[in-house]
Amino acid sequence: MSLLFSGTPIIDYEVTGALVLESDGTREEVLAGVDTHPQQVSPYPHLIFRSSLGLLRFQLESLGLHINLTPAQGRSFMPVWKAATVEHLGSGVSLTLQCQSLYVDGKWSWTKKNPKNEPPVEGVPFPEPGSSAAQPFPMACMVHNLGRLFESGAPFGAELTRKPLAVRLANPGSTVCLNVPGQLDGREARLRICATAQAAQARLSYH
Repeated sequence: MSLLFSGTPIIDYEVTGALVLESDGTREEVLAGVDTHPQQVSPYPHLIFRSSLGLLRFQLESLGLHINLTPAQGRSFMPVWKAATVEHLGSGVSLTLQCQSLYVDGKWSWTKKNPKNEPPVEGVPFPEPGSSAAQPFPMACMVHNLGRLFESGAPFGAELTRKPLAVRLANPGSTVCLNVPGQLDGREARLRICATAQAAQARLSYH
């Protein structure tokens, strides 16, 4: 007797990215480098930005997004978590986020606090004052379903068929942006990170 195993359809995205940092009348824009590897489990590659703020890694997930910042010496960004949003650029559709730093008061907090269950943390610097520039500081945001930004119900408007397994992007070039207002080195600032889907492939996961 043979057993049939049905996998879970996964959509892998090819994305490009851009970071915009605005503060005190100045505007900095940086294009992303892309970090992928053959055994990557996530359907979204890491986007890497080297800006005046520091080295920033950005990764989308189906339920939210993650940022990991290794700050440049002497730089500090204080986000306003309650005003953070994620949007489908050009559609007018945006969602609020629940965000929190994963490194608070000198301790890792991910194992104790889950952004799904905890209210947004206010007034936590990103990174903390006096921290070493060599120490990366992660920030996690939950949106519960990026597909809510698109009519198809899937991130970037992807349309998935199961028999045969295939995926198409109705609008290649669809962009998802994270918007985080705050203060940069004591001045009002806005951090905007965008990911744009160029192509997508479908596969089955058996994990």
